[in-house]
Amino acid sequence: MKAFLCILTFFLSIPYTYSKVISQIVVSPQKILRPISRYVYGLNTQNSVSTNATIRRLGTYRMSTYNWVINASNAGPIDNNSNNNHPCQAMGCLHCNQPGGEIIHFVKENKKKHMASLITLPLLRYVAGDINGPVPRWKAAPSSRFKQSDYFMRHPHYTLHPSPANYVVYQDEFVHYLVHYFKKANQGGIGFYALDDDPSYWPIHDPLVHPEPTQYWELSNISYGLAYNILKIDPTAKIVGPDLHGWNAFISLNHAPGYRQLNQTYKTFLDFYLRRMHNLSELDHVRYLSVLSLHWFSKVRVHGKRITGNCITPLCMKARMEAPRSLWDPTYIENSSITRKIHKPIDLIAWVDKKIQADDPGTKLAFTEYNYGADNNISGGIAEADVLGAFGKQGVYMANFQGPLDSYIQAAFQIFRNYNGHNAHFGNTAVKTSDVDPNRFSLYAATNTQKPTLLWILILNKQLTHRFQIPIHISSQSVYKTFQAYQFNALSSKIHPIIPHGVILKNTIKTNFEPLSVTLLVCHCDNQINH
Repeated sequence: MKAFLCILTFFLSIPYTYSKVISQIVVSPQKILRPISRYVYGLNTQNSVSTNATIRRLGTYRMSTYNWVINASNAGPIDNNSNNNHPCQAMGCLHCNQPGGEIIHFVKENKKKHMASLITLPLLRYVAGDINGPVPRWKAAPSSRFKQSDYFMRHPHYTLHPSPANYVVYQDEFVHYLVHYFKKANQGGIGFYALDDDPSYWPIHDPLVHPEPTQYWELSNISYGLAYNILKIDPTAKIVGPDLHGWNAFISLNHAPGYRQLNQTYKTFLDFYLRRMHNLSELDHVRYLSVLSLHWFSKVRVHGKRITGNCITPLCMKARMEAPRSLWDPTYIENSSITRKIHKPIDLIAWVDKKIQADDPGTKLAFTEYNYGADNNISGGIAEADVLGAFGKQGVYMANFQGPLDSYIQAAFQIFRNYNGHNAHFGNTAVKTSDVDPNRFSLYAATNTQKPTLLWILILNKQLTHRFQIPIHISSQSVYKTFQAYQFNALSSKIHPIIPHGVILKNTIKTNFEPLSVTLLVCHCDNQINH
């Protein structure tokens, strides 16, 4: 960190030079692109602090073996395959002896902060049977250390007081338990249920329960079974799956047995899964998959290190701030193992959207884990702000940041969700802007259907040393008269107003944008500043 500050101080001591001027930026408030989903501003289990996040996900591989009756799960090889309730305790739950206590605590905490909840349920046939510590390999499931898990209870009545002595743990009984506690989704209860976590990694994370490679038909069949029984209890809930981690999982379920033959028909595992869930939904007249969920951690490397770490050399910073382009830019080829394999841009969101439209139209897209690294550096803050802007502009339905919610990540969330310290937030409708040079800048604009006098314009200057000034013209029949500007930059992750009462002349704004900065302009059709 000290080295970075020395480099930055040197750069900032150089007189500012202006980059080549684009004639102007044009923002067109009347040219609507699409609504921005409120669920793109989501987290995993981190404390939301002052981010005003909208949804939290309870996931991780520990949920694959979660026994809701005793709040136990298996830690896998990372901790001697221990059965314990450490996740429940680490969450600060005071009722880890209560059935479902970990989930109930999590949902209650979310409700206090007006956040929706995404809860992960296990698909594996066995879950932890106790909290008695390490499980030797010769006690792999089935054994006395594990309980059988089933998603369909074969008894006529559910109970709110399940016995830990029961041999079988029922997932549909758990959903019934949660609905009894919180009501159905359309009544303010849990809105989203995920079908396990990273199922292609079961042999790595859960070798005592599922040592064999996960297979195409296996995953689609058990996903259908659990989805069917969740919706039997709460037809208003949304099913999220399959929470795949990484490119190889998207293509082949991490080289699942028989994937080459199946891909000759279906092209990729994503196509197979979407087509299978679509066909089952058509057969039963029920939508079984509402949200296709993926995990995305950039594979770009600099100096042999992935940018998702903490490298903050100028080359790392530049690569990190460019990496979000692989989500949406059909002209950008990142330097990674993925592009060396496919020999073309990734253009991930459009690539997946085409599959959804072809195989299961109407399914929404989520990135339930993602991170671009350098959480305490301006390059991490700019990358995160860029990703949040891209998710909204490109029509992603849900996203959940995974990793430390440190200073610059907080700032990126706050510029969208709490830029004035009083929960003022970016608009909910993406509008058209002119193109900018994505190597140097990113640009997002939005309006709000309930605040028609406001326009939000977000400018990210990704240049290490160059300040720039570009006239921003608002192409609108409405006359915009005043604006406020908020910013965080390389010198401070704290968002501060840099122009409290700016004047807009002839619908055109002229102001400076500092190097390595994220600047939000809040424009008003009248002279009143009221939001």
